[in-house]
Amino acid sequence: PHLKMIDIFKTSISIKKLDVDTKSIQKYCLEQKKKNKGNLISNAGGWQSKNLIGEHPVLNDVFIAMEEQTLEFAKEILKPKQYFLKNAWININEYRDYNLAHTHPQCLFSSIFYAKAPIDSGNLVFHSYDAEIMGAYWHHEVLNTNIQTGNIYTVVPEESMLVIFPSFLKHEVSANMNKKECRISIASNLGKEENRND
Repeated sequence: PHLKMIDIFKTSISIKKLDVDTKSIQKYCLEQKKKNKGNLISNAGGWQSKNLIGEHPVLNDVFIAMEEQTLEFAKEILKPKQYFLKNAWININEYRDYNLAHTHPQCLFSSIFYAKAPIDSGNLVFHSYDAEIMGAYWHHEVLNTNIQTGNIYTVVPEESMLVIFPSFLKHEVSANMNKKECRISIASNLGKEENRND
């Protein structure tokens, strides 16, 4: 009889296009960049805003969608509880800017909305949690790269795309190789009341 394969672990992400005014969002994000020098966290080059506090009417539709869509995602996986949007920030990557591999501690789910994503402006790359171990044991031995043997999963961003994923999932942003245009994204974290930090 044919050998039965059983998949024992699984991690899901969600990708959806939002119907929002990306041109107004792009303009607003670029204005924010001019107003403050931002943070240096996972970004190598590029600009990352501090947590967005207070009123940001231009971004309201994005914030609402991030929270609603992430709550839908959470319902499929975790116990029903009151989760909320903990924090959000803007990322702007110019030519050759990128973000190092990282996770988002002290939250449950994270999301990224692409307000502007020109061609070759950098992919979102997810890493398997056991990538290093698989590489050490199976290096050069894999017959076909697939869901069982792959160490990374790449999302090519598109304008108005929202990507939702578990916060523990290591991810990085590859370099923006578009010499003429920047990539603009808004990232957020969803968490529980006891982890609130705004």
